Amino acid sequence: MKEPGRAILVLGPSGTGKSTFALSALEALGGGVTLLAPGFDEISSYRPLWEDNDECQILQVAPEITLEPAKWHFVAVDDNDFVPSLGEWKADGLKQTINFLRYILAETRASVEANDPLPWPVLVTDTVTALLDEFCVNTLLARNKADVPPPAMSPDGAAFYGGLKTLMRQVFRQCRAIRGYGVHWIATGHVQEKTASSTSLPGAATKQTEHMPLVTGAFRESLPAAFDVVAHTGVERGEDGEHYLLLKPDSKRAAKVRGVRIRDAKISNDWSALLQQLQGNTDD
Repeated sequence: MKEPGRAILVLGPSGTGKSTFALSALEALGGGVTLLAPGFDEISSYRPLWEDNDECQILQVAPEITLEPAKWHFVAVDDNDFVPSLGEWKADGLKQTINFLRYILAETRASVEANDPLPWPVLVTDTVTALLDEFCVNTLLARNKADVPPPAMSPDGAAFYGGLKTLMRQVFRQCRAIRGYGVHWIATGHVQEKTASSTSLPGAATKQTEHMPLVTGAFRESLPAAFDVVAHTGVERGEDGEHYLLLKPDSKRAAKVRGVRIRDAKISNDWSALLQQLQGNTDD
């Protein structure tokens, strides 16, 4: 049985280096597929890799998609036809996302069963919060022909948010399955500040705010459980403004690393630096 790949969730505000970390992994591993959402919002972050590079392919996801031979693929998905103000309710971003992930899974499975090298050593979902939040919410809004979600405590709220969690889990099932064949999964996500309980973070006082994934509904709390590593990006103060990766929790950010004693709370925002930490002593 092939050893599963790493599952890494990288959280942080815009501009703190989430895509930069993913880029470093794509470069270090010599290939990979990146699912961009929404649309091409994040594509410029990967310019150092794809610009003037014949080994890269950039395209939008389509109902029938086949990736051309290349080391790196950047595939964008969006809900272009979901325009409620014009009475257009077609929201197929979620369906396109799942179909594309199933394509990646089928190609990966076939390679493993044939004892061939993995077609993509890493899967990047940038941003996973858009894949989960925007597309899943739009899918349910389109079904109900509604502009906004119902209040959580309303008669329709339980059905809406219960259905939302179910849709989000469908995306994660595909990514977990791909990871199971040895592909590293790097998910980037934006954050929002939510009030944390007095015991949710080390040293946190009552009413302390916590950086949580920017995801609607209850899946927000369970999302980090799918990952071996939950890290937060940040920028050091000072003239240099170096980007860093936080691996140990602080008063606002709930970072974690499973199964390994981490030497450093903060490291360079780079795949190789993280790999050195993950190759430490196994925790009992």
